[in-house]
Amino acid sequence: MADMTIDSQQRKSNEEASRLTRECMETALLLLLKQKPLHEISVTELTRKAGVSRNAYYRHFDSIDSILRSLARRIAGSMVEAALKRSSDHGWEGYWQVLFEEITPYAEVFMLLHKSGCASAILDGINAACESILEGDDLHERLRQRFWNGAMFNILTEWIREGMEISPAEMAQICARLP
Repeated sequence: MADMTIDSQQRKSNEEASRLTRECMETALLLLLKQKPLHEISVTELTRKAGVSRNAYYRHFDSIDSILRSLARRIAGSMVEAALKRSSDHGWEGYWQVLFEEITPYAEVFMLLHKSGCASAILDGINAACESILEGDDLHERLRQRFWNGAMFNILTEWIREGMEISPAEMAQICARLP
């Protein structure tokens, strides 16, 4: 029994170390992207900035692009998950408002992903997060969901590009009236 507790504690410790390593690499990459384009960033420069070894980098990612894609999927997933929870009580307007509120702290990251040519990773993350709510294998429903995911992605992109001057509540009212 004690061995299982030690194994469980070791596994948790390893998971925490892995999470911290991934976060360090994500943060370092975002800092570097503020200074130069993605194609000018080397693995050596990234690992030095992150304070991790090359082995740690390759243990977690297969490319610098995969770091951005992982980050985009995580942001999109948490955004959609929060919106889905709220929509059950507040309908479409509540869903949209949470989307705008959830993306606000990530606006700079969102634009860095766009600038780096990884904007599609955000849409991929939205698609992946929304697939979990689809039931069955209905092609019509899946296509309808993809249609709205694209709309959501483009609306969020436009709102961020325009400086988020309209409040999340006002944007939610506008979007809730869309056909």
